[in-house]
Amino acid sequence: MADNAYSKTSTTEQLSPWFVSDNASLRADPQVEHRIRLISPSRVPFTMLMESLESQSEPIGNMTFQTQQEWDLESKMTVATAATATATSIVVNSGSPMVRDDVLHCPRTGENILGESISTNTITAKRSIGAKPGAALVVGDILLIIGSSAQESANKPDVVSRGTASKTRYCQHQMVGLSISDWANLTAMRGIGELDRLTKQKIEQFRKKREDTFMLGQAAALTDTTTALPRFFASGMLEFAETYNRMDLNGNLTYDTLTDAVQHVFDFGESETRWAFASRLVLNRINGLAEVRESVRRVMTDREVGFNVDRVFFPGGATINFVRHPVLEERGLDEKIIIIDLAAMRRKVFSPLDKRADIEANGSYRHEVSWAINEGLDIENEMAAGVIENAL
Repeated sequence: MADNAYSKTSTTEQLSPWFVSDNASLRADPQVEHRIRLISPSRVPFTMLMESLESQSEPIGNMTFQTQQEWDLESKMTVATAATATATSIVVNSGSPMVRDDVLHCPRTGENILGESISTNTITAKRSIGAKPGAALVVGDILLIIGSSAQESANKPDVVSRGTASKTRYCQHQMVGLSISDWANLTAMRGIGELDRLTKQKIEQFRKKREDTFMLGQAAALTDTTTALPRFFASGMLEFAETYNRMDLNGNLTYDTLTDAVQHVFDFGESETRWAFASRLVLNRINGLAEVRESVRRVMTDREVGFNVDRVFFPGGATINFVRHPVLEERGLDEKIIIIDLAAMRRKVFSPLDKRADIEANGSYRHEVSWAINEGLDIENEMAAGVIENAL
């Protein structure tokens, strides 16, 4: 098992202050976060855990964007035609789930890709966003939509941002919009709850994109060559955790190999309890170990927080709270265990809600709602986290 597989310094930081302009239509709603967190908590366990620690969320002043597109709830595509490591045109089985500025993650290669535009089933892409290099794509490769990254000032109202607090590896701007034309007629045809149903659907999709960015995002800052406008990409748990501690079990998951890996992570940081995210298959294998069966405790249940938390005690006083994470069920991610020190993290967030309504040229009534967030993670000690690979 290889410890400290590689290391790097955290030089990707935004340091200059925020600047916001032409933002009179913004209405910041302090209840947005509370309402969003109540929907499908099992799909977003990391965000739920962070939001339960109110002292670990710090506000930042930022922006809102407005869009009229209704986004598909499907959050992944598959590659339909092989593409080289530098190809900027990627053909997928269906382009309908994606919209401009979506960030895609390939679990098999680890590469993050920016979908600059989509035409039917062909993506115009910017390759290798973040630390992982571009790699050839083969037919059947999964592309997960893990978030969006808006080009600042490219959408109205015009807004420019320049930086966050030190140590945060970028705050990524994400948005999702709901626009219903003549929704009064929709109400008459589909029932009085149609607007509420569509709104909840969009909020759930918005929340999932945020969660997947937290897990799989890779820090990067780009400047568009045409507009010279900035675009930021936030660093996620996988990138933070594997920076200094990456352990490979080579498919040999036993209590001894797991203990060895866990204790290596506990060599750093002060917290005696860490959190680990993994697939259901990995968690079942861990809970099936004879040594674990005798000591595992379920400390939180899905009825309490929306997902189960199993606590396992290891020699030397190390304690791990294991949580299943849906995005780690995908092929290429399902053999990883991401261990973090939740107490050593801060979430930088600003969450506005923008509502609009007007009469279109044809006389129909249009109702628009857009949710936007600028969000990133502040990690106090990256060495207190780690990734265990090939656990199965």
